[in-house]
Amino acid sequence: MIEKLISHHWWLSLLDRILRRPNIANGFRYEEPKIQDWKVMLGAEDKVYNESKNWKKYRSTGERQKRDKSSETMACVTYGTHNVMEQKMNLMKAIRDEGNADYETTELVKIFEHFGLYDEKGEANLSDTFTAKLSGTSWRGNTLSNVLSSVRNNGVVAESVWKTPEQYTWEEYYKKIPQDVIDRGKKLLEFVEITHKWVYPQNFNDIKTFCPVITTVAAGSNWNNDSIKPATNARHNHCVDNDYFEQGKFDGIFDSYLPFEKKVTWKYGLGTGKVVDFKLLKKLESFNTEAIDKLADDGKQYVMRAEGLGQIYELKDNKLVTLDTKSKLDGFVLAMAKSGKLIGITEAKYNELTNQA
Repeated sequence: MIEKLISHHWWLSLLDRILRRPNIANGFRYEEPKIQDWKVMLGAEDKVYNESKNWKKYRSTGERQKRDKSSETMACVTYGTHNVMEQKMNLMKAIRDEGNADYETTELVKIFEHFGLYDEKGEANLSDTFTAKLSGTSWRGNTLSNVLSSVRNNGVVAESVWKTPEQYTWEEYYKKIPQDVIDRGKKLLEFVEITHKWVYPQNFNDIKTFCPVITTVAAGSNWNNDSIKPATNARHNHCVDNDYFEQGKFDGIFDSYLPFEKKVTWKYGLGTGKVVDFKLLKKLESFNTEAIDKLADDGKQYVMRAEGLGQIYELKDNKLVTLDTKSKLDGFVLAMAKSGKLIGITEAKYNELTNQA
């Protein structure tokens, strides 16, 4: 079955090249929005996340869809989608940390933290190889709907859970994902619904109070430089994140090729895009006070998620209280471990303490 599928995509990719279809260069395959698809209705989105409409400062560290001495992944749609999702998750965390988040946002950030979706820098960092693989990215690239449907139905996992190799062949990048990793993505969906809607270019800058936009461009020979890209009649072949603008001057682009920062002229003609949202389905359960009490009775004051990103929690008032980054520095971990007050715990134990087992 797999061999037939590979053969099928090979022949289709060969046909793409013969017909000089644009997707052969970077990986975006065009599709028309269907009548039944969800579309943005301006005024219907009642949650304003970003009044400035500028999401640039909420970018996670840029990631390349083709690394040095590695295969072209053809996964621009995954990278563009994750860039947008990560920005929204970063903003949600920022307003939670500032004490300005509503109940739903606060609970969603707790869930993202529980699943390790923020990295050691505090940035949302989703596994691109996970989504690229499960959405069916092939030598022909992929469509927006395929990738967003995968995110909606398979969830996402942290980069730390399913890592991108520093260098890779096509086969290494798209290797089989273990079932426990797939299950972790689906577990997230028990708590969070991830939705997506089409949005038309004339509405992009209005909808940026709600979300950056996953959109498309024509990435030609002059794409990977610092110039403001002029309007073009070339067909779109590349997916990007449109996350800010200067009225009448240009639209800002967060890309998956260096330089990550790009600009297109105001009249460029970006492609029909997608926006995403997160809806709370259920909150994380209350803490397992009995299990926490047992650790405290054994003289433990702190626990560290040894299999996660090293998150450290204080056992306080029958809860796990997250310690800030400064508390993890200056020899704190080593000192507490030597004193016997800190213990490393597995993810299974962490789930037990938070009633997620």
